[in-house]
Amino acid sequence: MTKNSCTILLAGVISSAFLTGCTAESRARVDSAKADSASSTVAPAATGVNADANATPPVTADSSRAGSMTGTGASSTTSTSFDHVGSLRVGMSAAEARKALGLPASSAKSGECRYLDTKGRSRVYVMLVHDTVARLDVRDSTIATPAGARIGDAESRVQELYRGRVKTEPHKYVEGGHYFIVASPSDTTRQLVFETDGKKVTSYRVGRTPEVRWVEGCS
Repeated sequence: MTKNSCTILLAGVISSAFLTGCTAESRARVDSAKADSASSTVAPAATGVNADANATPPVTADSSRAGSMTGTGASSTTSTSFDHVGSLRVGMSAAEARKALGLPASSAKSGECRYLDTKGRSRVYVMLVHDTVARLDVRDSTIATPAGARIGDAESRVQELYRGRVKTEPHKYVEGGHYFIVASPSDTTRQLVFETDGKKVTSYRVGRTPEVRWVEGCS
C-alpha cells in the first residue's frame, strides 16, 4: 500500500469516527429534548361538575369560588333551607331540576341513586333517587345556611348558631371529624348535615331522610 493510500485510508477512518461521534451526540441531544418536553407536559385538568357522579361527590370542588351557580346566579345571598338551595328543591323530579338549571330535557330514567350531571352549571350536587331530588350537597363556601353557617366555619360557630339542636356523631372516615345533624323545626323528614374535619366545616347537605344521612352518598 502506498503512502498516499495509507493517508487517504487514515483520513477516512478519522472522518468516520468523527461522524459517528456527532451522530451519537445529536441523538443524545434529541433524546434529552424529548425527555424534557415530556417532563414539562401537564395533563389537562378535569372539567365539569357532577359529571355522572354516581358516588359521593368529591370534596375537592371549588369551594372558594366567588360566584357559585345553582341555576339562579347564586352567591352568598342564595336562598337556602332544609329542603332547597337556590332554585333546586328536594322533591323535584329530575326533569324539574334540569329545567331549574337550564339544562335540556332528557328521556333518561333511572331507579337507582345517582347524581345529576349539571354540566358545570351548579356548585351544588343533586342526588336523585328514583328520578326525584332527595338531597342537595353543598361544596361552595359562598353558600350559607339560613342561620349563616358555611363551609370553613369553625365547629364552635355551628354549635353556637344551632345551640341545643345539634346531634353530634363521629365521622366515619375522617379521624377526629364529626357529623353535625340538625333537624328541621317544621318537618321531621328534613335535616341539615354538616361534615367537619374536627376543626371546621368541610361540606354540608340538606335533604330528606334517610338519604340525607347516607354517608357514602350513592355508593
